[in-house]
Amino acid sequence: MKLRWKEFTVAFLMAVVLWYGVSGSEKIESQVEVRMDYRGLPQGLVVRSGLVNKVSVRVRASAGMLRTLANRDYAFYLDLSDVHKGENVLAVNMAYLPFRSGVEVIEVTPSRIFLDVDTVGTKVLPLEAQIMVELPEDYVAHVSFNPPEVTVTGPATVLDDLTGIAVQIPVENPDQIGETTFTRLLPLPDGVDASPPEVKATLSVGIKRKLVKVTRTVQVTAPPDMGKFIRPDKVNIDVAMPESLVSKAAANKDIRAFVQLTRHDLGSYTLPVQVELPDGAELIAVDPPRVTVTLEQK
Repeated sequence: MKLRWKEFTVAFLMAVVLWYGVSGSEKIESQVEVRMDYRGLPQGLVVRSGLVNKVSVRVRASAGMLRTLANRDYAFYLDLSDVHKGENVLAVNMAYLPFRSGVEVIEVTPSRIFLDVDTVGTKVLPLEAQIMVELPEDYVAHVSFNPPEVTVTGPATVLDDLTGIAVQIPVENPDQIGETTFTRLLPLPDGVDASPPEVKATLSVGIKRKLVKVTRTVQVTAPPDMGKFIRPDKVNIDVAMPESLVSKAAANKDIRAFVQLTRHDLGSYTLPVQVELPDGAELIAVDPPRVTVTLEQK
């Protein structure tokens, strides 16, 4: 009985060894990803499109071999030294895939790579401002760049269509008059680089005005028991008005000329003319700038 158990045990172990040997040598198929690297692109050329990061390879090998493939990083180096301007078709040669013996390559996807190749060009382009808000009536904005133009490098056919670089300018407070300076990164097409890649933009917001001349009677406040005489009693006012107010400037009651009495004794006083203006208007000149106010007893 003991001998039979020994024979049975040996037979079982041999069967297990034979089963592993047969199953381990059986060929099965699987997909393996291979990273694509590119070398040898001639100087003065640039690839516009068509580059792929990896290819999928269908292989046949033993189960044990496939387990080792899954744990390795494979790379295929594609030579670009013979490419030319225009469309290029390059084959992924299965014979050069980085697999050791025992691995059969059945199919590569994609098996051909289509590259659009262009020459490298250089161009100097001006910067153009795009203000990203609608300004209030009578307001105007101006943008200056430092530097005002940049040198761009990229595919020649792309540069041929570029006449300038549009830079978006945000305006947080469109009714705030003054200057704001900030840095803007240049928006560029794919494959195009700029030197410098960013510029300083200065936004100046002001009001569109037009010079007008109006005549006003000089106003003065005096004690009710005194008579007052103003010489001259009218002045001419040169004022830069917002364009929307120009047509009604002559009748605009918000334009007022007056003098301020600081003393109320009888006598004559030569005083500067003060002017009150509507919002957005700017005083240029008053003629005459001073008038004489005489106070008399009624």
